[in-house]
Amino acid sequence: MRPIALLLAVLAFLSAPAAAFDRVLLKDGRAIEGKLIDSEDSGFIMLRLPGADVPIPLSMVDKTFVEDLDDYVPKNKKEEKYLRQGKVLFEGSWMSRTRREQQLQKRRDADEGAIKQAREEQKWKNHKQLNTRHFDIASNCTQEVLDEYADMMEAYYKYFTDFWHIKLKAKDAKRRMKFFMYRNAADFHAITGMRRGVLGYFQPTTGELHLFDMFDDRAYAQAVMFHEGNHLLTHLIDTGYLYPPWMNEGMAEYYGSAKINEQSEFEIGGLQYGRIAAMRHDDATGQALRIRDVMLAPRGGGYTARHYSYGWSFVHFLMETPKYAKSFRGFFKNLPDNPGVETSILTWQKGAFTAPSEESVIEAFESRMGKSVEDLEDEWRLFIAQAYGELSPNAYYFAARLFKNGEPLENDQHVVFAMEFYDKAVQAGIENAKAYREYAEMLRKGGMDESSSSRSIIITPDPVKAWLMCQRAIELDPIDPLNYMEGAGALIMNSPAQDLDQAYALAETAKALAPRSYRVTTLYDELMSLIEPARERARERAEMEQRLATLDLRQWIVQPFHFDNEEEPEQTPEMSTEELRELLAEGLYDGDDWVFQAYRWADETTGELTQGTEPWDIGWVQLKDVPLFADDLAQAGD
Repeated sequence: MRPIALLLAVLAFLSAPAAAFDRVLLKDGRAIEGKLIDSEDSGFIMLRLPGADVPIPLSMVDKTFVEDLDDYVPKNKKEEKYLRQGKVLFEGSWMSRTRREQQLQKRRDADEGAIKQAREEQKWKNHKQLNTRHFDIASNCTQEVLDEYADMMEAYYKYFTDFWHIKLKAKDAKRRMKFFMYRNAADFHAITGMRRGVLGYFQPTTGELHLFDMFDDRAYAQAVMFHEGNHLLTHLIDTGYLYPPWMNEGMAEYYGSAKINEQSEFEIGGLQYGRIAAMRHDDATGQALRIRDVMLAPRGGGYTARHYSYGWSFVHFLMETPKYAKSFRGFFKNLPDNPGVETSILTWQKGAFTAPSEESVIEAFESRMGKSVEDLEDEWRLFIAQAYGELSPNAYYFAARLFKNGEPLENDQHVVFAMEFYDKAVQAGIENAKAYREYAEMLRKGGMDESSSSRSIIITPDPVKAWLMCQRAIELDPIDPLNYMEGAGALIMNSPAQDLDQAYALAETAKALAPRSYRVTTLYDELMSLIEPARERARERAEMEQRLATLDLRQWIVQPFHFDNEEEPEQTPEMSTEELRELLAEGLYDGDDWVFQAYRWADETTGELTQGTEPWDIGWVQLKDVPLFADDLAQAGD
């Protein structure tokens, strides 16, 4: 199979293809129209779409219809006659062109109708109600998705209550749990009012569980459901009791890694690789937390994103170590009735609950386990050194998601950590298209959190690198429309990689891959609204370049490249474009050196000096990223 990235580069410059009538029906229900072309790999079919030749695994294909007759060779005299009569093939049948166009229009109308219906059904005011054995569920997901989550939650309820031998009190047995499943994060945050970083929550006062679907990452959504659902199920041990954070969150993370096997059995005790990577980052930077401090961290903000990793790991150690597992399970289950634990009444989330003191829980824990927390911590550290092994690229990716999706840290360190872990995953060669696409999105947006009120840009946006990440995502998963959409977003931005024609083609490809997806259609409409304004800005920049070529007032400062452990060379004085070109011709500077354009233009109305809009007018960029000097660098052999 040819590399998809190369095909993208070639097809970006092709004119719009003629109407394509070949059709591929996928087993997931999608129908994709394009032109079937020869494939070099017998395990794939190749479908030409507006922005790419897309390889589709045969294992995903239900049927194909070859309906483009440009190169069609008739199989018999009957087909020769049909061709002479001007008839065409459509879904295996010969018919007139007029009839085929009528059928195509019906299909287009059906696609538009399906999208409209989906949008209406997925408005919260039109949400569905589903009552299962233990839950009253409200959701604006599709019925299929709703049924899937409902079945998993019921199976989880049965498994957990059986494993922990939970017998509900009479008043609790009559109370039905309320489960709200939103179709996406936007609906969840808008309707619940939850802050950024919250992926779901359980409200003990009302017995409500609130989650949202992640249609492009159901495994992650399932992990969140098992985590938040564990809070609900732990609540059933004693509905008037609040477990201390390290036990409550540690156990929720322990069950968050649960899997359901082919026999519909729960498998627990899996590793949380993102948490492991985060702890190793702390070790490497001298910021490791002590277990006693984790156990003493109070609820209500004292138990932070970093504490989650240690809480999970310590609970995992206790649950998975045979000599401690039985004692810890008994301690956990019977904590509400432990006479050695001091408690008080705490008002929490508009309810009154019995809450233990952290210090007395530790004393009771040490008594039950027969060892001090410090001794157990020493054993825990030996355990994690042996049980966790080397980190895989996926571990870095999981850590990146934890920081990207988690609660904000001081000085936007959650964004910094997320970017570091995404980069480590990429450098380690991760084979996960979603990892590259998510990294591309952060690079494109400058780490901006669009769900926060500040909408601050944390780092300098890098659409060039974002486009590289998108190409890799497309190569790994060429039939995911979101990979093409993210690529189009990167190519719209003003950068050396900007290519509005290719951005348009990629958006068209995404739409062709999922013609009935309301999300893809919405993203397509948003991108189309951005392309023409971007084209107008590009035209204005080109006109500016022409004016500057006639009267070039730009002043350039060069900062020679150097390594971090080297002394920083002096910057050059300001020089004209022509002077810099002469120095490039002499080989004094090359594409790795950094440059900044310092001239400021006087505003025609106010007279105030204003900077230009190019990246080099705003900050330092490498010479190789300034198109103006591309020919000069090429001639100099750089």
